[in-house]
This record gives sequence, structure tokens and C-alpha cells, in this order.
Amino acid sequence: MRALVILLAVTCAVTSSNIYLLQPVLDQVAHDFAVSEATAGLCATSTQIGYAAGILLLVPLGDRLDRRPLILALMGLTTLALAAAASAPNITWLVVASAAIGLLTPVPQLVLPLGVALSGQGTGRVVGVLQAGLLTGLLASRAYAGVLGEFAGWRQVYWCSVVLMVVTGLALVLRLPSAPGTEPELRYGVLLRSLPGLFRDRGVAGTCLA
Repeated sequence: MRALVILLAVTCAVTSSNIYLLQPVLDQVAHDFAVSEATAGLCATSTQIGYAAGILLLVPLGDRLDRRPLILALMGLTTLALAAAASAPNITWLVVASAAIGLLTPVPQLVLPLGVALSGQGTGRVVGVLQAGLLTGLLASRAYAGVLGEFAGWRQVYWCSVVLMVVTGLALVLRLPSAPGTEPELRYGVLLRSLPGLFRDRGVAGTCLA
């Protein structure tokens, strides 16, 4: 169980880091595509919008579907979106790829309840470890993206994340257990309609962890 918790924490770190990869290298993107920094900033904005949409539209599926194939599918699709961003031929392509990265990235919001379900009596400790992984990814991504971008260019930042996603995804294929949804009989539309009540009763933080 300990090894699995560490793997899940690494998964939280690797996936959450995708949200802020581009911000330290926006000036390089602007220079590469000969656009203003404000235009390049649309890539970062689209990532955030996509991330919010992913939490609202994809995370509720964790209550209905087995989280193992759902997490693996999102990991694979996010990897493809990262590769698309790394090979973007123009700024429009990068904006769309960035939105896709954000949309497909809310894997930590699926991993956290999975860790709780698997933890038994050690729920608090497991949540703490997973949250630490999440925060590490959010905080460290800007630093390593900035350093790597400075020496290798912004595209290599994305390719590095592709490698991290592939390695983490393969480890999950080998170690991630099945975790059937707690409400498999609920339709997707019903799950979405339940979100306002969750926001009202538990707040945004509670909804993200649910």
C-alpha cells in the first residue's frame, strides 16, 4: 500500500505540473511565433479555462465509472495533448492544445478520492501525502519549466512532460487497482446537476476532493 500511495502522489505531482508549464516561457513562445506576449498569454488562459471545465465535466465521472480506466485514459490523452503542444506549428494550434491539456489534466481530483477509498484506517495520512504531491507539482513546475526553457527552449519543456507522463502512466498500468464508481447507476446528467448542491453544501475545495 505504501508504494501505491507514493505512486499516486507522484501522479498528482506530474499531472498537476502540466497546468503551469507554459507560464515561465511565454516570452519564448511569443518570440517563436512572432506574436505579442498578450497573445501568447492566451495559451495560459486557455489552459486554466480547460482545467476548470475538466473539473466540472470529467471529475464527476469518477462517481459513475471505474476510476482505473478513467485515470489511465486521461493520462494517455493528456500525453497526446502535451505532444501536440510541443510540436505546435502556430499560436492557434498551441492555444487549442493548451485548452486540451487543461481539460484532460484534473487527474489529481480522481486520484485523491481513490487514495481515500484504498487507505482503510489511514485516510488522513494518505490524503496528506497526496495533497503534498499535488502542491509539489504546482509549485515545482514553474521552476523547472523556467530553467529547462532557458537552456533548451519551451518545446523541450513539453517533451520532458511527455516523458514524465509516459513513465508515470506505465507505472499506473502495472500498479493501479480497479476502483468501481460509488454511484454507477446515476446518469451523467444527474451527476452534473448535483454539482451546484455540492458547491453550496461543501464548497469548492470539498467538491474537488469528492
